[in-house]
Amino acid sequence: LVETEDDEPEIEVGDTFSYSLATHPEREITVRITANQNNPIAGLISTAQPLAQAMLGTHIGDEVVLTDERGQRIYIVRKIIKANAT
Repeated sequence: LVETEDDEPEIEVGDTFSYSLATHPEREITVRITANQNNPIAGLISTAQPLAQAMLGTHIGDEVVLTDERGQRIYIVRKIIKANAT
């Protein structure tokens, strides 16, 4: 995880964010982190999911490394839309 300035928005439960894989930076995926709904096809991931857990607290430009049965993947935070933004 690469740290950024404290005054930049960070991902919290309820926020929508876009990310890309480091291997495919041109392909952005947008999802919203929810407390208990998990429907990736609808763009919702719950806090129980490893990706959501890894993304909580990150900022735009941060890189997150996840390792699972498919191997290691690097995700890059591209955009954050705060749930409380007006």
